[in-house]
Amino acid sequence: MQNNTDNFQPLKETRNLYFFIRIVEYLEVGFFWFLISIVSLILNSDTLQTQYNIRNFIFSITLVMFSNAFWEVITGWYADKFKRKYSIVAGFISCICGWIIIGLSILLNNHLLWTVGLIVWSLYPALVSGARDAWFVDRCNYYLQSFDLRDFQEKTFKISNIVGLIVAPFSALICWSIFEMWGLSINVSQIIPGALSCILIIISFCCIAVYRVTRKVQEEYHEHISYKINDSMVSFIKEGVKYSTTKPYKWFVLAHIGGVGFLYMWSFTCWPFILQLQEPGFFIFNKFYIFIFILISILGGINGLLLSAMGRYISKRKLLLILSSWYMLPLTFIAPICRYYGFSLFDANGEFKAALFFFAAFMFRSTYAAFYGILISEGNNLIVSKNKKKRALLSSLASAYTAAVFGIMGAVLLYFIELKTLLNTIGFMWTYFGCFFFLISVYGTYSIFKGQSNVSTT
Repeated sequence: MQNNTDNFQPLKETRNLYFFIRIVEYLEVGFFWFLISIVSLILNSDTLQTQYNIRNFIFSITLVMFSNAFWEVITGWYADKFKRKYSIVAGFISCICGWIIIGLSILLNNHLLWTVGLIVWSLYPALVSGARDAWFVDRCNYYLQSFDLRDFQEKTFKISNIVGLIVAPFSALICWSIFEMWGLSINVSQIIPGALSCILIIISFCCIAVYRVTRKVQEEYHEHISYKINDSMVSFIKEGVKYSTTKPYKWFVLAHIGGVGFLYMWSFTCWPFILQLQEPGFFIFNKFYIFIFILISILGGINGLLLSAMGRYISKRKLLLILSSWYMLPLTFIAPICRYYGFSLFDANGEFKAALFFFAAFMFRSTYAAFYGILISEGNNLIVSKNKKKRALLSSLASAYTAAVFGIMGAVLLYFIELKTLLNTIGFMWTYFGCFFFLISVYGTYSIFKGQSNVSTT
C-alpha cells in the first residue's frame, strides 16, 4: 500500500514541491539566524572587539517572536479563507521586503530600520508555515481519500526536516565564506559588504520560490464546499483558539511549544557561541570549529534517518516521547551540572567547551528532525474532519503560542535580568529556557500518546 501511494503521480508532485518549499525555507532560515544573531550584537558598535550590544541581541529575538505570534493568527485565517498558495507566495514576498529593509539598516547603521525590517520579515514564517503544511496534507487527502496517508505524510515531514537541518548549516557556511572573502575580522564596517552580499543571495532564493510556487502549487480541494469559509475573521479565529485549547489538540500545542521553542533558542545562540569558543569577548571565525560544526550537522542528519527507522519496532508515540527527551538533554543539563560541581561551562577552556558543544549539536541534529516530523504528523491527525478547513489556522496557532511564550521569556530576560557578558547570557538561556522547554515538551508528548488511547478522532 505504501509503495502505491509513493508512486502515485499527484502525490509525488505534491511531495516534491513540498520538499522544494522546505529546502528554500531552511536555506533562508540558515542565513537569517547566522546574520541576525551576529549583526544584532554589533549594530551601533564601532568595532567587533568592544562590548557587544547584548540588549539588542535579546531585543531582536524578542521582537521577532512577538511579531511572529501576532502575524501567525491573522495569516492562519488568511490561508484558510483564501488559498494556501497565495499565503505562501505572499510569505516569500514579505521575506524579500524584510531583507531589503534589514540590508538598508545595516548599510545606514539605523536601529529603527532594523526594527521595521525584523517586523516585516516575521510575516514570512507566519504566512508560509501553516499554509505549507495544510496544503500538503489536504492535497494528499483529496487525491486518496480512501487511503490512510499518515505514514506517507509523516515520512515526508521527517525527511524534509532531516534534509533541512543539513541544508541550514550549509547556508550559514555560505554566509561565513562571504564574510571571509570580504575580510571581516576587525572593523564593523567590513560587515556591510558581506551582509549585503548574503542578502542578495537570499533574495534570489526567494524569487525562485515565488516563481515556482506561483506556477506549480495547485489546490483542487479548495473548491469543495467543506473548505468554504463564511465566518468573519474574529469568529473563525475564536473557534480555532477554542479548539486549540481543548483535548487532545492542546497536548500537541504544548509539545510544539517545548520542541520548537528549544529550536528557536538553539538557532539564535549557536553561532555567537561557536564564534567565541576560541577567545571569549571576540568573534573569531575559526575554520576548524566551523568545519566540525558543519560535519556534525551532516552526520546528525544521517543519524536522524536511522532513528526514524525505530518507528518500525516501537510505537511512534513512544518514539516521540523518547526523542523529545533525548535531543534536549545535553544542552539543557550540561550547564547546570557544571555549575553544581563548582565551575562554569562558559568560563572553561575553549577545547572543553567545544567538545561539549559539538556533542550537544550532534544529539540535537540527530533527533530533532525525526521528533518534529512525528509531532507535526500527530498534530494533523488530531484535527478532526469538521475542523479541516481550519487546518492552516490551527497549525499557525501552535506556532503563535510558541513564539509568544519565547517572546515573553525574552522580554523578562531583557528587562528584569542583568547579564554582563554574551556567554553568560547564552548560558542563562540554555539553563533556564532549556529546562522549561524540556519539561513542556516531555509533558506534551507523553500526554499525546497517553490520551490517544482514550480519545478517538473522526
